[in-house]
Amino acid sequence: SVAVANGVESITVTPTGTGTITVNETEVASGSASDAIALTAGTPTTITVVATETGKSPKTYTITVTRALTPQATPTFNPPAGAIAFGTTVIITSEGADAIYYTTDGTDPTTESTNQATTPLVISEAVTVKAIAVKTGMANSEIGTAAYTQAATADLTSLVLSGSPTGYTFASDTYTYGSVAVANGVESITVTPTGT
Repeated sequence: SVAVANGVESITVTPTGTGTITVNETEVASGSASDAIALTAGTPTTITVVATETGKSPKTYTITVTRALTPQATPTFNPPAGAIAFGTTVIITSEGADAIYYTTDGTDPTTESTNQATTPLVISEAVTVKAIAVKTGMANSEIGTAAYTQAATADLTSLVLSGSPTGYTFASDTYTYGSVAVANGVESITVTPTGT
């Protein structure tokens, strides 16, 4: 059994020495290549070679050649690797893929790993994600990898101020609130955070 790369679409057989040789029932002269033998990705191709050395009985050889399947595109990640807000859903893509499988425990993914279609990838801690994409009729993709950490954020929407202050609305990406007002009778306020 002989394996060849996906880019190899055909092969030839070139005999040397004395005697006669046939390749798939067509005689080939010594030093000359046979006709091109087409290869189909993922399908074994059988080549029958009959060699007759001068003065000896013919010998039959069978060679099975398999051309590798084209690999599915390596997965990419959105948002890309880096610092992101925890709770962000990462979308893994590979154009035309039937399915994408990922791991977050450092192991290499297989088709038994978590399927993105049924379990979206939500980043809630510092983690390295590995993913593969699969498609019928193609080889599994190379492993795509993305490492995530927590980004600094100004999302204060989970804060609550006591004492009925007014003049503000907590929002993402706002770092300064300069017009917060409380009634004259309020001598102190309490800041209560919730969430992670």
